[in-house]
Amino acid sequence: MCFEIEGASPAEHTALLEALVADNTALLGPVRIGGRPGIRACVTNHRTTSGDIDLILRRLRGVSVPAAAVTPGRAR
Repeated sequence: MCFEIEGASPAEHTALLEALVADNTALLGPVRIGGRPGIRACVTNHRTTSGDIDLILRRLRGVSVPAAAVTPGRAR
């Protein structure tokens, strides 16, 4: 799944990815779709639960730039 953090610059997207790795939450990847920065989540572990995904989303919201929103599926 690819998504963007609305209002976040490419550098801010990178910082968010680094923050998730630094606190051992998740390893997500950068993506560019239509020239816009975003984040790519790829679940490969069959033991991943919806709670794991919720944790990632909560963590992203917690470290996101002010007034930014995590918007799954909005990458164009």
